[in-house]
Amino acid sequence: MEFFFIIAQLIKNPTMKVSGIQYQSFTEAFINHPWMLVFLIHPTIGLFLIWTFLATVFNITRVTLEPFSIVVSHGPIPFRKSIRIARSKIKQFFIEEKVRKSKNNVHYVYRVMTQMKDSSKNQIVDEGLYNYKDARVLEQWLERKLNIQDGPVVKEVGSTKVS
Repeated sequence: MEFFFIIAQLIKNPTMKVSGIQYQSFTEAFINHPWMLVFLIHPTIGLFLIWTFLATVFNITRVTLEPFSIVVSHGPIPFRKSIRIARSKIKQFFIEEKVRKSKNNVHYVYRVMTQMKDSSKNQIVDEGLYNYKDARVLEQWLERKLNIQDGPVVKEVGSTKVS
């Protein structure tokens, strides 16, 4: 219980005496009582796991076409940075298939990717779509809006895929 008392007092008044010791900051308190760090590590890990869970469940990926770029953002819970891809650098859109294995099942997810003019790749949809048709619709929509002719790309899932 002394730990919680020390933390509460430091929050109210960072310069104070607790248990007869003068503390100037949280750092100084942790240097004098390193065992208090144990009580901060577990809540920090717990908060990170809760944040990750909430972001995974509630976030959506939004693809926005702007005059000179494509913006891929995630929200409403801040978790990943938005990316901005210049339209002039995009050569092709394509779909990449990834295999996710669990104990009893194998799942396929489909990621919409960009092939850049400098041969690098960017992900439009990070985690992937579970249905190939959804990924194909997004790919075709982006190509139509940017006037890009569909062409073959290495590692692309073929357009004859049915799911």
